[in-house]
Amino acid sequence: MKFNTSLKKKMKSFIALTIIIFSGIAVWSCSQDEIEGNEQPFYRYSASEIATLRSMAKQYGIPNVKFITESETELASMEEMETIFKNIALIKACVSAPMEIIDSTENEIIYQTRRMPFKRLETITETLNISNNISYGTLTWSVHWTQVYDGNRYQCPSVSVGGQLSLSSEMERNGFHVGASNTSFSIRGSELYVTFTCEIMHYSSVTYVFETSRWIHPGFRAY
Repeated sequence: MKFNTSLKKKMKSFIALTIIIFSGIAVWSCSQDEIEGNEQPFYRYSASEIATLRSMAKQYGIPNVKFITESETELASMEEMETIFKNIALIKACVSAPMEIIDSTENEIIYQTRRMPFKRLETITETLNISNNISYGTLTWSVHWTQVYDGNRYQCPSVSVGGQLSLSSEMERNGFHVGASNTSFSIRGSELYVTFTCEIMHYSSVTYVFETSRWIHPGFRAY
């Protein structure tokens, strides 16, 4: 009789333990299903798509453009990326155009890129085949200097140079903006060799580092 009671207790304990184990497995499975069901989707370009984008960037004259290849948010389509590359190429062409003087005083001069048909810009690729006067971007140089004449000759001038890239309202509406920028220069006689560098950025995590250099003649005397 005592043996049967002990056996019944062991059977009840075994059944209870089995229920607990299977309940735990069921809860864990449900939790896993919820996690996997709510998992954030991940997007990435395929190797062939990345190769196509690299080739496209080179074709538009911006081989060093940077863009993300994977993200937790949806990536731009290949068509959208091509439009972004085109617009960067057009901005680059605009701000690489010849300069013209828009204002000057005795010790200051301001240059700005000239608006001209794209067919006359050597920097634009034939692929774009555009011949309008729209300004996608404008580069402005402001040069200020002071120079002393000591009775025998002019001294080396004290010069400050500022460069600024402004994008057209159309480009800003299309998601472009100017990031970090830097201006440097060196003096040789009455000439200045100026260099302007800046980031042209798009909200789709596309960044192009633009750089242009040129000789200009502000108007101070050779020393």
